[in-house]
Amino acid sequence: MTSPQTAGPDRLLGQHTTWGLGVGLENAGWRMGGIGGSLGWALPSRGLAWAYATTRIGDYDRALAFEA
Repeated sequence: MTSPQTAGPDRLLGQHTTWGLGVGLENAGWRMGGIGGSLGWALPSRGLAWAYATTRIGDYDRALAFEA
């Protein structure tokens, strides 16, 4: 899951992205977004994980506000 499978420009995200099997890879961790703005992130080397789940359809603005 966490070994790079492909990398390059992601037209939807508008940035360079590296993908494992079903998750986006970054630094020493991985992340994945879902419908309605839900997302999850993990940094296993530090024992950290974070998730944001919604009960209604929306966009990523609500989840990205937590990163600011």
